[in-house]
Amino acid sequence: MNTVANWTNSIVVLPSINMPKTNAIKDLFYCPNEGCVRTFSRNSSLDQHVMLGFCDFRQEKQPLSDKAKSMYAEKVKESASFAGSITLASDNTQSESSSSELEQGWALKFRKSQVQFSVHQKEYLIQKFDKGNQTGRKEDPVVVADEMRNEKTVTGKYRFSRNEYLTAQQITSFFSREVQKRKKMDSNDFTAAVEEDNKSNLKKVILQKIS
Repeated sequence: MNTVANWTNSIVVLPSINMPKTNAIKDLFYCPNEGCVRTFSRNSSLDQHVMLGFCDFRQEKQPLSDKAKSMYAEKVKESASFAGSITLASDNTQSESSSSELEQGWALKFRKSQVQFSVHQKEYLIQKFDKGNQTGRKEDPVVVADEMRNEKTVTGKYRFSRNEYLTAQQITSFFSREVQKRKKMDSNDFTAAVEEDNKSNLKKVILQKIS
């Protein structure tokens, strides 16, 4: 009960009003992604939710009749689109068959023309290959291809023209063939040396027997 004094100095007694205690408002923070129904009591929780992307999308319930109408409209639309695509494909097939004919040998395997290196190109690549063997650090074909475009002569002119440029793959193939070629040469030299040594030993044996 509350007592209030008015201007006439009379006392008026007012009944006390019990104000219901309201709970603290919760879930003040809503997910900014459209359709997500998640809410949070702290901004930090919202930030974490947005960062992780764990949204909760719940479709709004619609009357059964509206849902049936939507499904029917989608089916009609899909049927019309499917029929149109079949007609278009049929027209394209007829047009292609009537306007184009397969050339003879179309299924034969295409052979790439083998690139023949010029003497100029071979000299440059062999220089790079020998440099790698001497230093113990093999030349990178990608780097060699780039250097080939910027290589200049003593007079300051570019050493190679545009049509003489080689790709890294072509340089790799050349280096690989050069390795195999030199291995074969070393093997032949070793075989020749062994044969020469055998001949020399045989000659010594014959001379010893004669003497």
